[in-house]
Amino acid sequence: MNKMCRLFLAACCILAISGCATQVDVYPRYDGLYYKQFEGFTMYFLFFNEYRVINANTDGRRDISIMNWFNRNFTENQGTYSIDGKRINFYVESEQGRVEFNGTVTRHKRGRPGGEKMKLRMNSLINGKKMQIYLKFLPDEVKR
Repeated sequence: MNKMCRLFLAACCILAISGCATQVDVYPRYDGLYYKQFEGFTMYFLFFNEYRVINANTDGRRDISIMNWFNRNFTENQGTYSIDGKRINFYVESEQGRVEFNGTVTRHKRGRPGGEKMKLRMNSLINGKKMQIYLKFLPDEVKR
């Protein structure tokens, strides 16, 4: 094998190894809310860039009027989150107790920053219920 081929192969190996070691964090989007519709109620989450998250639940189906009162000033159900690659961990505390979430943030297919969906494992320390949920993203321009 000639010297040029060896150099090329060495460069490819270095790039492949460094590419595997590089991990890009996928953050939740801050320009809208995440939600999950259940039978009889809808769960909402807002994430903020200072690693804060808030949660509200409403009766019935998804209702965009929630944005009239569900914003940065909402203090009833709140917590913090952390990101490691595409993994997200967060909790929300209320007067009733704490609910913990961990899972993955899925990137937008068109290359926009932030995640479009979350696949989460929910663990309620209030009632002991554990379940897997999928959150969808609703951008600000749709909500208003």
